[in-house]
Amino acid sequence: MDGARLAYGFALGMLATVNPCGFALLPAYLSYYLGLTDDAPSRSNDTDDTNAPGVARALSVSAAMTLGFLAVFTPIGLLWQGVATSAGGALPWITIVLGVVVFAVGIAMLRGYEPVVRLPKLAVGKGGLQHLQRGGRVIRHAADNPRGGGALVDLHIHDVDFVNYCFGKPDKIEAAGVNLPGEGVGDILALYTYQGGPVVTLHGAWNYMPKFPFRMAFNMSLENASFEFNSMVDMNLHVYPKEGGELVPELESADGYLLEEKYFLECIDKGVKPSIVTPEAALESVVLAEQELAAMA
Repeated sequence: MDGARLAYGFALGMLATVNPCGFALLPAYLSYYLGLTDDAPSRSNDTDDTNAPGVARALSVSAAMTLGFLAVFTPIGLLWQGVATSAGGALPWITIVLGVVVFAVGIAMLRGYEPVVRLPKLAVGKGGLQHLQRGGRVIRHAADNPRGGGALVDLHIHDVDFVNYCFGKPDKIEAAGVNLPGEGVGDILALYTYQGGPVVTLHGAWNYMPKFPFRMAFNMSLENASFEFNSMVDMNLHVYPKEGGELVPELESADGYLLEEKYFLECIDKGVKPSIVTPEAALESVVLAEQELAAMA
């Protein structure tokens, strides 16, 4: 390779770091990681040695960013080189068409269009049967149907939300349950059916005797592993891979509700829109619960 082409490629690589996405995100990325501090408070009489962790962090972050940049753009560059060679004289027209499409989408987004991308759900194969169960003795303040909504939207809704997160909206919902006088739904069993996918059962109830212990459990059988969690056995997730054996991954010890609240407060503090546990997902789960209630009638 001659010097001119090498210099040209090097210049393009330098310009790639200030692309529209990188120009906006790179300063924030570096500021966040380089602004992290150790737990120990700083002191004005510290020696220069205290800068060592910051320098080491800067070098590690820079190295990771560089390697990531190379890992992404090197194959893209090689692929594009192949496309450019094959396309030949048509390449300028292809880039013009792509530019017009991107411009049109940008104008549409300015006018309120929001592109929706359906993220892939769990690979569940066909015909898998998934079970979720949650139940315990009723809490009296939550049993007040006008405020708590009964077991359907005070207890069972969490399993509905979990299923919606994992598998999305079902093609068919069937449900049967028991209404308690003055309290609404006290026990509900729902069946979610997905075309070409899993069948999911959800059971939520709180019409038990006073000493009946609270429990939550689920088991799933997917393409490459089976999962089981049962609070009456232990508080661990048990994974059974297709190859055999059993795995017990280490989970965060914090309460799930507290982790949701922590994530939400962190989004507020950083001024970013939540990407998980979103208001839209919560609304979808409420709609599914209402469809269960309608199916009970």
